[in-house]
This record gives sequence, C-alpha cells and structure tokens, in this order.
Amino acid sequence: MGRGQISRGDLLRAVLRYGGKLPADTAESLGFLPHKKIHEASQSVGGRVNLVRTEHRDEEPERPFTSKPLLPVPFWQPQEFSREEIATPSETSGQVAAAFPSRIPKPPPPYQYLAQFNDLVPHLRAALSEHRPSRSPDIPQIIDRLSQAEILSELPRLHRPGWGASLYVIEDRSDYLAPYVRDQAWLQSHLGRLYPETGFFPAIYSECLALPQVFQADGRVVDFHPQPGDQVLVLGDLGCLAEDGGRAREFWTALGEQLRNQGIVPLALLPCGPSQCPESLADRYQLLSWEHPAPQELFLEELEERGQLLLAHLSICPRIEPRLLRAIRLQLGAELFPARMEAWVWQHGVMEGPDLIAAALS
Repeated sequence: MGRGQISRGDLLRAVLRYGGKLPADTAESLGFLPHKKIHEASQSVGGRVNLVRTEHRDEEPERPFTSKPLLPVPFWQPQEFSREEIATPSETSGQVAAAFPSRIPKPPPPYQYLAQFNDLVPHLRAALSEHRPSRSPDIPQIIDRLSQAEILSELPRLHRPGWGASLYVIEDRSDYLAPYVRDQAWLQSHLGRLYPETGFFPAIYSECLALPQVFQADGRVVDFHPQPGDQVLVLGDLGCLAEDGGRAREFWTALGEQLRNQGIVPLALLPCGPSQCPESLADRYQLLSWEHPAPQELFLEELEERGQLLLAHLSICPRIEPRLLRAIRLQLGAELFPARMEAWVWQHGVMEGPDLIAAALS
C-alpha cells in the first residue's frame, strides 16, 4: 500500500468516527500531516494597526510531524506450484510409483512359535502313525507260505508306519488360550499338507459351543462326529490352565470317554507339561507337550513370583498382544518361564479386556 491510495473521503470518515478529532497517530499512519491553524489578529503599534498572524495551539504540546513513506503491508500470495511425488500408475510397466521415497521400514522379526515343525514331526508321527502296506513285497512271509505249499493269490506286502488316512484337528479357541492361537493355526496348516483333502478335517471349539464345529472340504460346517478308525488331535490345554477349569475339564473328559468307546485314542498337544493334567484326562488322552523336554510342574509360589516378574516387564506397554508377550517371555528365559506362563498372565486380574487379539494392563 503506497501513499495516494487513500482519498479525502476516507479521511473524512475517519474524522467522523473519532468525533471530529482525528488522533495524530492515526493521521500519520494514513499518510497525512496536520495543518496549523493560523488566526489574524489586529495589533496597534504606535497608532498603526498591524495584522498579526498567530498560531492556534491545542492544549497538547505540538509534536513535529515529518512525512515518511508507509511500510509495505505483508501478505501471502502463490508464487509457484510444485507437486510432491504421489502413487500414480506407470504408463509403461503398469507398476505403482512409490508414494514416499523415504527410508524403507524394516520388516518385523519372524514370529517365535512354541516349537519348530521339524521338531514336532517325530513325536506326532509316533502318536498318529498307522502301519499300512507298502509296495515292497514281504519276502520272508512269501517264502514261509510257499514252503507250506500255499497258493498265493496276492503277494504279501511289507507294512510300514505312516500318517493315518484321516485326521480331525480340534483348535481350542477359549479366550485364555489367546497366546497360543497362532501356534495352533500354524500347526494345522502344516498338518493339512500331509493328509489328503478328503481325509483332513479342521475343527474349532470354544466355551460357547456344545461340540466342536468341523469345517469340511465342501465348505459345510457340521458337528464333530468322528467314525471308528479316524484320528483326533486336540490343540489346547484340556482345561488344565484355566483359573476355573472345572467345566472345561468335564467337557474334555466326557469327549475323551466317548472317543475311547469308539476305539479312538485322541492325542492332545498341550502348552504345558503332561504332569499338569489330572488322571481323569491322562487315562483318556495321549498327552504331548509343545516344549521338549516337557517343563516341570511349578508350585504356586514359583508361578506367582515368576508371573509378577513377567508382568513387571509388561507394565510399560499400553497394549499387549500375544506376539509381544511371547517375545518378552523368551527374552527372560524359556527355562524359567515356560509356555504356560502366557496363559497365567492372560488370565491375571490386572489384564483389562483380554480377548483373542490383545489386552491392556489396568
């Protein structure tokens, strides 16, 4: 804004606003200088009358005013236009350009499972294997039967242990077993590659279900009703790690008794040692631990002391996920802090809103 852009009309409106008297500071900021009021008065000197010009001064002392240019008024206006690099499809390759070509984030570390699949296979094969005829002929048996003048309509074959023809895998999705959900799903996916599609039946169980729900190959969901000759694997704790596990243990005990009556010996893969299970479950299930060798049973004092130490390391975390709980437990030492400690922490009273995803300390 330069001088000359304010008219006399603007000055008049400013004067009227201040009641007829325009402050000197306002006039100076508008680029105007005040005029001195000159009055003519008659003065007689030696019989002669002379006109004397006098200046009329206000009550305030006169301050010198000097004309000076107005300061430039700052304001923003666009000078140029530039575009940041955004994700746009490439016309040549069809790929998407990087939106933020800054540092590349590091991938998270691999998930630490309770055990490696190669370490579990020998123990699972020993419990779930069946002797099936192979393609190799049984030479000793052939010679023995021919020496007795027996006519062989079919060559005897050697029987070798192998995976069974069908397997039911039941995942226990109770809330307090949330730290082991990913381990269960991981093992189920590996076992599904060892069985034919028509002989592998994944199933889910939770506290709100009367029976495990089986997901069949055609997409249907049916109740759990195995047939004699099928194999059953339970991925859970059979209620041994629950704070109030009486109801859960009753369910698994009744299911084990039903399977035994059908000639099926179920196998349970536990996140604790087999010594944690009562005799009512040990008589009906083959018990196998994720950890090898199986951890020893902890007394209540030891369990409470180590659990409080684990909670102290988790106290700075606003959100606790099973992955974080697993990493801190293993950092403290798997020998002193076995896998069952995760279920103990997840059921502790200080855990607020624990579910299958995450929990928080209250």
